[in-house]
Amino acid sequence: MKGICEPTQEGLTWSAVFEDRFEPTASVLAATSSGDIYQAFTDTAWTVWSFVGALPDVSSVVDCTQAPGGLSADFVCVSNDGRVWEFDPRRIDEANLRTDAAPTDFVAVFPDRFEETSSVLAVTGVGDVYQASTTDAWVSWTFMGALPGGSDVVDCTQSPQAASADFVCASDDGRIWEFDPRRIDEAKLRTEAAPAGFVACGEDRWQEISAVLCVTGEGEIYQAFTTDAWVTWTLVGKLPHVPLVLQATGGPCPGLISVSVSGGSPNGQVGFIASASLGSDTVPSGPCTGTPLDILSPTPLTSVAVDADGDFGIDVEVPAGACGMFLQALDLSTCNTSAAEPVP
Repeated sequence: MKGICEPTQEGLTWSAVFEDRFEPTASVLAATSSGDIYQAFTDTAWTVWSFVGALPDVSSVVDCTQAPGGLSADFVCVSNDGRVWEFDPRRIDEANLRTDAAPTDFVAVFPDRFEETSSVLAVTGVGDVYQASTTDAWVSWTFMGALPGGSDVVDCTQSPQAASADFVCASDDGRIWEFDPRRIDEAKLRTEAAPAGFVACGEDRWQEISAVLCVTGEGEIYQAFTTDAWVTWTLVGKLPHVPLVLQATGGPCPGLISVSVSGGSPNGQVGFIASASLGSDTVPSGPCTGTPLDILSPTPLTSVAVDADGDFGIDVEVPAGACGMFLQALDLSTCNTSAAEPVP
């Protein structure tokens, strides 16, 4: 399910990461939107992601999960156009497209531990909840009901501790629902004041009482508990951002140099700041005013649009007056800064 957290690997677009109970050591799987499946282990601190295979006849995978019911239970992936796949990551060449007639617009799929047989639930962006089971190979998706006032749903999870534990869904605009799929007409909109921008939720099995975690697109992680019916969401920390990297190569100065940036916010803006010397100062103006810098008396130069991967590059003719200067890049969305680089 989405609700563990999305990994990062250069050049790949992840759509889901989900636990892998097959392995004797802690392992997770991740799926790209194009259906490529990768695996990583705790013993490499999740730094090595090995390609294990690809799903057949892929359109766009939006989420995956391992169904409940044992270490060897089925893995299920869903698309937003009615396709559902079932696979075993040890024999992914035998993966099956089980149906292309499931409901469309799924945004999340997650285990359903209520049932005696292995079952999963899937939710659409407007809050319609469907159920399928291993007994008919994930072909039939039964409508269970709709979340009240459901819209902009991004993810759901069943909270831990018991087979009858609460199911929790989050939107990207601060709404949280709690429901029992057997009585979904009694589903409750628990709050409209949770943090905005949630992209994924998952169970938190560290706690002695039932808890879930949700993460925003900016990497802020919040926690809530069943004890107050999922109303209060407490910030527990923030994931570190991908470093912003500035490179200035070429020369000698004056002359033509190549300036490149990587690690910016996708399709965002990156600013360039110059100084005659290194030191400690702050951004003087703009959306990141006050952000610490590694250069003294900084002078903003310009801002540029980065691409969908957060990258930008350009060749620049440097005049003699700029030789010996230092450059620093600033992500105008996150206020991340690069290291200061000398003009070569």
